[in-house]
Amino acid sequence: MAQSCGGNARLSGRVAIITGGASGIGAETTRLFAREGATVVMADRDSKRGEALVSRVRSDGGECVFVEADLTQENDCKRATQTAIELFGKIDILVNNAGGFVKALLHETSTEDMEYLTGINLYSAVWMCKYTLPYMLMRRKGVICTTASKTGLVAQRDSPLYCATKAAVIRLMQAIALDHAEEGIRANAICPGIIETPMLENSIQLSPDPEEFRRWNELAQPLGRLGTPLECAYATLFLCSDESSFITGVALPVDGGFTAMSLKH
Repeated sequence: MAQSCGGNARLSGRVAIITGGASGIGAETTRLFAREGATVVMADRDSKRGEALVSRVRSDGGECVFVEADLTQENDCKRATQTAIELFGKIDILVNNAGGFVKALLHETSTEDMEYLTGINLYSAVWMCKYTLPYMLMRRKGVICTTASKTGLVAQRDSPLYCATKAAVIRLMQAIALDHAEEGIRANAICPGIIETPMLENSIQLSPDPEEFRRWNELAQPLGRLGTPLECAYATLFLCSDESSFITGVALPVDGGFTAMSLKH
C-alpha cells in the first residue's frame, strides 16, 4: 500500500487547481500535491471541510487556498479559475476530481438526479477545462487529469447514467489530448475502482449487513482489498508530474485489477 513520499518536490513552483478537494480522493490529492511543492487552489462546495483542510495543509508547511464553489454551475467554475490567475498568475495543473454517484435504473432516474450527475461528473470537467485551457495555451504548457471511474471502462449494473458520465470524461480527456498535444498540453484520466472514501463508507453503513457488504467489496477485487484515496492521489501525481511527460490521452485504472478481470473474456 502506498505511503507518503515525504516531499520530493516533484511539483515545485507549480500552481494546481483541484476540484472536489475537501474530502476523499480530492483531499488526499490536495495534501499530496502541497507536500510535493505545488500551490493548490482547492475548490469545493463544503466550506467547513475545505477551510479545515487548508489549515491542515498550511500547518504542514504547504500552500493552499480554498474557493467555495458549486462545480455544477458554470460561473463557479469560471470563478475558481479566475481566482487562481488573480492570486498566482498562472495554472500549471488542473485536476477535475469533483464527482457524485446515484444508483438507479435509467427509467427510474429522476430529472433532478440526471441534472446532478451530468452537472457534477461531466459539465464540471467541461467548464473547468474550458476556462483553464486558454491560460495553459498562452504558455504552451499544462496538464489536466480527471478522476473518472472503472465504470467508464466497464459498465456496472444499476447505474447507467453514472457509467455514461464517467465514460464521457475519459473521451473528453482523450479529445483534449489530441487537440492540444502540439501546444504542450497533456490530458489524462484515472479510473478508480472501489476506494475507501466517505461516500463508500456511507453506502456500507446503510446496507443491511455492513460487515458482510464491506467484505463482499473487498473480495470483488483481485488484490483482495479496497483501494485508498492516497493510492489514487499518487496515480494523479504521476500523471501530473514530469515523470509522465510522454503520456497523454490515457485512462489509467487504479482498481486492484478489477477491469483486467472484467475484460478477461
